[in-house]
Amino acid sequence: MEVEAVPMKSGSTMWRGLLAVLLVVNIACLAFASPAGPLYLANLLAHLALGLAFAVSCALWWWRHRSSKSIGVLLLLLSAVAGMALVVVGNRRGLEALVWTHVELAVAGCIALLDVSRPGRLRRLSMAGLVAVLVVVGVVRLLAREDTASPAGFSNPPAPLSMAEQAMGGEDGPFYPSAVSTRSGGWLAEGDLSGSAGCGRAGCHPGVLAEWSSSAHRFSGLDNPWYRRTYEEMRKVSGPVAARWCAGCHTPALLVTGAADRPVDEMASAPTAAEGVSCTVCHTISKVKSSLGQADYELEIPAIHRLATSRSFFTRTLYDLLVRANPEPHRLAYDRPVLRSAELCATCHKGHMDVSVNRYKFLGIMNDYDPWQSTSASGQGMTQSVHFPEPKSCVDCHMPPVKTGDAAGAGGHLRSHRFAAANTAGPFLRGDVQQMQAVVESLKSGLSMEIFAMSKGQPPAEVGSESPEERAENLYAPLDRIPATLRRGESTRFDVVLRSRDIGHMFPGGKYVLKDIWVEFQAIDDRGRILFWSGKEDSSGNVDPGAHFVSNLWINSDGRKLERYDIWAARAAVFAQRIEANTAFVVRFRLEVPPDAGDRITLVSRLKHRAFRPAFTDWVFEGSGKAPPRLPVVTIAETSRTLPVVDAGAALPDMSRLAMKPASDAERWNDYAFGLANRGDFILSRKAFGVLRSLRPDDAEVWTTLGNLEWALGNMEQARGPLGKALSLDPRLPRAHYYLGLVEQADGRYDEALEHLRAALNGYPREASVWGEVGRTLFLKANYREAVSAFGKSLAINPENPPLHFLLALCHRALGNQDLSRRHQALFYRLQESPLSQEQVGPYLKANPDSNYERQPLHEHHSVPLENLSLNGG
Repeated sequence: MEVEAVPMKSGSTMWRGLLAVLLVVNIACLAFASPAGPLYLANLLAHLALGLAFAVSCALWWWRHRSSKSIGVLLLLLSAVAGMALVVVGNRRGLEALVWTHVELAVAGCIALLDVSRPGRLRRLSMAGLVAVLVVVGVVRLLAREDTASPAGFSNPPAPLSMAEQAMGGEDGPFYPSAVSTRSGGWLAEGDLSGSAGCGRAGCHPGVLAEWSSSAHRFSGLDNPWYRRTYEEMRKVSGPVAARWCAGCHTPALLVTGAADRPVDEMASAPTAAEGVSCTVCHTISKVKSSLGQADYELEIPAIHRLATSRSFFTRTLYDLLVRANPEPHRLAYDRPVLRSAELCATCHKGHMDVSVNRYKFLGIMNDYDPWQSTSASGQGMTQSVHFPEPKSCVDCHMPPVKTGDAAGAGGHLRSHRFAAANTAGPFLRGDVQQMQAVVESLKSGLSMEIFAMSKGQPPAEVGSESPEERAENLYAPLDRIPATLRRGESTRFDVVLRSRDIGHMFPGGKYVLKDIWVEFQAIDDRGRILFWSGKEDSSGNVDPGAHFVSNLWINSDGRKLERYDIWAARAAVFAQRIEANTAFVVRFRLEVPPDAGDRITLVSRLKHRAFRPAFTDWVFEGSGKAPPRLPVVTIAETSRTLPVVDAGAALPDMSRLAMKPASDAERWNDYAFGLANRGDFILSRKAFGVLRSLRPDDAEVWTTLGNLEWALGNMEQARGPLGKALSLDPRLPRAHYYLGLVEQADGRYDEALEHLRAALNGYPREASVWGEVGRTLFLKANYREAVSAFGKSLAINPENPPLHFLLALCHRALGNQDLSRRHQALFYRLQESPLSQEQVGPYLKANPDSNYERQPLHEHHSVPLENLSLNGG
C-alpha cells in the first residue's frame, strides 16, 4: 500500500539527518576503536549522547506526524528504549538478548525508513551503504575478538644468580629484594592499587566484593595480627629493606607506592594498608616474569583506571554509567588472560630466602606450584599414583564456579573470591562464620583416612632387623575383608593410610612450617577405657610430642626449634612429613593389648588441623593486652574400626583368606602400596602391589609401578619384566617408557634409553624430569651440545634444579663456554643444600628424641602414659 509522504520542516529534517550521520560515524568508530582504550569510552559516551538526542528528535516528530509511514521511527524509538534499559539495569551476562534487541530494532528501523518497496537511486545507495556498514562492523568485531586460549606452556627465563638479579633495578631497585616490577619502571601513585570497594559500586560485583572482603587475600596485611607481629620482628632484626621481601606479596600496594619504607605505625594508617592483596593488585598484573615466586610479576595500571578510582563524584558516576552501558572496556582492562594461569599464583605461593634476607643462603620455604606442575594434578607431569584425575588449575580448586546471583553479583557465572584453603585463624578471630565454613569445607574435601592393615608380634629390636619374609607374612589387610581379631597381652601394629585426593599440591601447603597438623589415634575398649592415645592435647593445646605430625620442623643457627615464623633464621630441616599430591602416606601405631582389656576394642584415627601452633599465637598476642585466642582444631578426616578381643593363648581365626571386592579394593591396595613405598618400606610395598596386580592383571599402570619399585630397589633386570609387560598392554604408556629408559640408562644402553625417554615426552612434553634424564643420557654419550638443549628445556620448566646446573657447567666447560660454565657452577652452589645444614641438626636430635624418631622414614608411634583413663575421665 502506498502511503503519502508526510511533509517535514526542512530545519528539523536537516538536524535529524546530521544526527543520523554522526550516529553512523560514531557506530563505525566504536567498531574500529580498541575497546580497552579511553578513545572507545569517549565514543561510547558520544553514542549515548547522540542516541539520546536522535531518539528525542525522532520522538517529537513521530508524536506530531503519526502515520503508517512512521513505523521506522517507532522501531528506532524502541531500540532507544532497549538501549536505555541496558544503561539502567546494566549490560550484564544473561542480558545478551536485550543487547541484540537494541541492535536489531535499530537495523529494522533504518530499513523501514529507507522504504525499500519504492524504487529510487538514493534509497538503493542508502540500502547498500547500510549493508556495507553492517558487514564491515561485523568483520572488524570478529577479527578483533580476544583470543583467551591458554598458552601451550610457561617458559622461565634463565635462573637468576641472586635476588638482586631477579629484582627490578637490581640491589638499588625500589622494591628489592622483592621481585615485583611495574611496566613504567618506577613507583605507582598511592591510589593505583586501592579502592576495592569501588568494584561493587556500579552494582556489578557486590557478591564478589563481599567474598573477597572475607578472604585471606583481603587480610594478608598489617591488620592480620600474625603477619604484623612477624613483619615487625623481621624489620627489627633485618631492617626495612629486607622486609620488603614480605611486602611484595602481603602488602604490594604499600611496597610499590613507597609506603613500605615508613615506620610500621605510620604505614598501617595508610589507606592502602587495609586491603592486603586488593582487587586491583591481581587485576592489574600484566605479566608473570617467572615461576620462581618472590612476587615476580609486573604491574601495569590500565589507562581507564584513574577514571574508575577518581575522587570526583561526577567522574566516577560517568564511568559507572559507561560500564553499565558496555562493560567490555572494563573487562578487557582488568580481566587479563594471565589471571587464569597457575603461574600467577606461583608468584606469591612459592618463595625462597637468600643472603639478602636471611644472611645465610638460598632456602626454599614455600612451594605450591612445582608439586602441582610436576604431577598429574596439572596434567603436565607423571604422577606417582596410578590414579589420573582430571587436571585442574589453582583457579579450579580455590575459585570454584558459583551461579547464584548473590555470589556473582550480576546473576552470571563467575568464580568464588573467598580463596578458601586452610586458614581458619583469620575468620575465627573475626567471627566470620561464612568464611570459616568455606575454609573447613575446603579442608575436609581433600583427604581420606583408613585403618587398613595390622601386623602381629613384637617390633624388631631395630628397624630393618626382621627378615623380608617375616615382615610380609605378618601382614593382615584389609581389616574389613578378614576376621581381624586381637589377643590380650599381644602387641599389634596398625597401619593407617592417609590419601590426598583433591589437593593439587603437597599437604600441608602454603607456609607449612606454621601448621599444627597431627594424627590422633585412640584404642577404646567396650568398657569405655582408653587403652591407647597418641596425639593427645594438654590443657594448653600443646600436642603430645610423640605424635605423628604432618608438617616440617626447622631449627635456627642456635639449634632452637622455630616456633614463631622467624623463617629468616631457619638453617636446617629436622624432618619433613608432608603428603604429595594425589598419593598416599602410611602412619604406624603400636598397641599393647592389656591382659584385662574388654571383649571389643574400637580404634579411632583422626587427622587434626590447627592453623598455627599455640606457641606462635601466644607470641603474636604477647604484650597486646589481649588473651591469645585458642584457635579451633578441625578434624579433617576420621575413621574407626571395631575388632573383637580373645584371651591370651586363644586360637585366632584364619586371617590369611581375603574376601576381596576388586571394584573397590584395588584403589585401597594401591594407596597402601604407594604409602609404604613413600615411607621406604619397599618389601611390604612389593607385596601390596602384588595383591593389586591380582586385582588388575591387565592394568598397564600397575605393571609400570611394579617396575618402578624394582628400579628404586636397584633391581634393574627384575624391573624389565613388569615394564615390558606394561608396554605390551599399552605400547605408548609414558611412565613405562620413562622407567624403562632409566633402566637402559643404568645399563649403559644410551641410545635405547633415549628412545624410551623421548617416547615418554610424547605424552608429557612439559615433564621437567624427563627432559633432565634426556640431557643426562646425552651427557653420558658426550653429546654436550644436545645435552645443553635438553637441560635448558627442563630448566625452563623448573629452574631450581641444582644437579642440572652442575651438569650444564660441565657441558659448557667441554664446549669451551667458560662464562656459561662459571654461571651454572655458581647457580649450583647457590641452589644446593648447605653440606653443613644437617650437622646442625645432630645436637637438636640428641636433646629431642621424639623429633629424632619422627625423622626416620620407618617408625611406630606409641601411646602417651594413660593411668586408667576413661572416656569420662578427661
